[in-house]
Formats: sequence, structure tokens, C-alpha cells
Amino acid sequence: MVLHGWKQIAQYLGCGIRTAQRWESQCGLPVTRPRNHLRSPVLAQSEALDSWAGGASTGATEHWETRCEKLEREVELLKRQVLLLAGSEPVEEVAGTAAEHGRRRAAGAGRQPMAATPAGFDA
Repeated sequence: MVLHGWKQIAQYLGCGIRTAQRWESQCGLPVTRPRNHLRSPVLAQSEALDSWAGGASTGATEHWETRCEKLEREVELLKRQVLLLAGSEPVEEVAGTAAEHGRRRAAGAGRQPMAATPAGFDA
């Protein structure tokens, strides 16, 4: 069965229109655009949607696993940077060599430390 437009596609999948659009852009929801334009109407085959929803598309799962791993690494890096700026990170947890650590410390040596409480706020 051919589904015409986001409203029919979302209704068939049992989700909202924005969710279906997000699934297209981020998870590879199998829709076609007859005019090959980003904002043109969309069509979808119910059989293709069924196989996609049933897990036949493992590429989307791999994509999300890779993206989650990347985000986890970024979060760890940001945590280290926050601790480094606060001056409380042990040397063995700093990413990189000791020379890099020394350069980062030297680059920040001329800066004034951040106040624990912003000016004008009494804790």
C-alpha cells in the first residue's frame, strides 16, 4: 500500500508527524520524494516501513551506537576540562602527555582564577 504524505506515514507508524520526519533524517526511514526536493511531498510503501520498523535496517542501529560512543567520549572530555579549569583534576587523569599538560597549565597561568561565587551574589 502506498502512503501519501507525512500524516498518513505517521498514522501508519503510530507516531507523530515530527517523529516520523526525525526518523527519516536520523534513522533512515524509507520514504521517497518524487520531485527530489527537500520540501517536496513524500511517499512510502507500507511494506518498506514494516521491514524498517521490524529491524531489517541494522545500519540505523549501528549509526546510533557509533554516535552514542562518540557522545560518551565528548562528555568524558568535557568533564576533564571542567575539573582541569577548577584545578582539582589529578595529573594521571589528564588526557595527553605530561608536556601537553604543562603547556595547557602555562597557557592559563596568566589568567585570574574564576571566583566560586559570581560577583554580586552572596551564598
